[in-house]
Amino acid sequence: MIEFKSVAKRYGKKEVLHDISLTIPEGEIVSIIGGSGCGKTTLLKMINRLIPITSGDIVVNGTSVHDLQPVELRRKIGYVIQQTGLFPHMTIRRNLELVMDLHAIPNNGREETIRNMMDTVGLAQDLLDRYPIELSGGQQQRVGVARALIVDPEVILMDEPFSAIDPITRVSLQDELRSLQDTVKKTIVFVTHDMDEAIKISDRICLLREGYVEQYDTPEAILRNPATAYVESFIGKNRIWNSPEFIKAEDIMIEADNLCTPTDSLVRCIQKIKAMPQEFLIVVDKYSHKFHGLLNARMIREQDDLHKTAADIMKQPKAVAHVGDSLPDVLNTIRQLHRPYMIVLDDKECLAGIITQSSLVATMGSQYIDEEEVV
Repeated sequence: MIEFKSVAKRYGKKEVLHDISLTIPEGEIVSIIGGSGCGKTTLLKMINRLIPITSGDIVVNGTSVHDLQPVELRRKIGYVIQQTGLFPHMTIRRNLELVMDLHAIPNNGREETIRNMMDTVGLAQDLLDRYPIELSGGQQQRVGVARALIVDPEVILMDEPFSAIDPITRVSLQDELRSLQDTVKKTIVFVTHDMDEAIKISDRICLLREGYVEQYDTPEAILRNPATAYVESFIGKNRIWNSPEFIKAEDIMIEADNLCTPTDSLVRCIQKIKAMPQEFLIVVDKYSHKFHGLLNARMIREQDDLHKTAADIMKQPKAVAHVGDSLPDVLNTIRQLHRPYMIVLDDKECLAGIITQSSLVATMGSQYIDEEEVV
């Protein structure tokens, strides 16, 4: 865990970071993002005291960074930078061994550790005897990650590590970092200028503006509820549509009015259906809206006795959605069932709403409409 306690940074009379107080939970990836000059790299480098703290304190796993000598502190923290920082005159093996030398790792077992680490970051063993210039940018960056991990630090700092890599390799490395984190469970502080990257890899995002924290929260919370107009402008008004896993059934459902109760007669039910555009009714308790089942006009026409009630003939749908289900899951279920609608229930199994083809089209199409242009 990393705690920032009223941290400030000044250069002369100019304060570039102002009273930063936040906590980075253990085992999470937290991205620091913001516009150029907002202080994100400065904040990162104060964790390992590459940049001195003017006032306040940073506590890493219970120990103030001021209580450790800078060299001792940096040996406890992995560090990955944009340019990889590999020594060009050394082989990949020697680049990795050098870090182990600095940490006085015994020679016995080193080779196995190195080979295991190459496997962990997805690099072939035959690259160990090559020089950095003989590797692609993506491979070099993987070596940089391997070097940060090889002495098993609890904290890793990553300063825009993927920004100089081509887009396809960058996406691959983002996926691999997220997958790797599921295994190693490190506390990672990741500086980036790319909001899509931050959303993809992060457990939390810290958005800075001119040295102040504008918002610090999960990607979903920031996309759903930007704290300020600046945050909304920075992330983009409709950016949540780029991350459909954060769009929930409750965001796209509409109120259902094609309802009946379990005790309604089939005569009453068919009258309701005739008065509505839908050809089915949702059977719910009158007051609690507890969901019971569905019935449609065909089911009623098949009955000999119309004095029966809705409860007598209703059926259970093969699947329902719940308010917290993601948009991709809802769409996948609709596609698999070849159904033009989906019932949405709350956590008490009561009717919350309904998703129809028309409501889906209207909701998803709204992202392209600028409300200010509507007259």
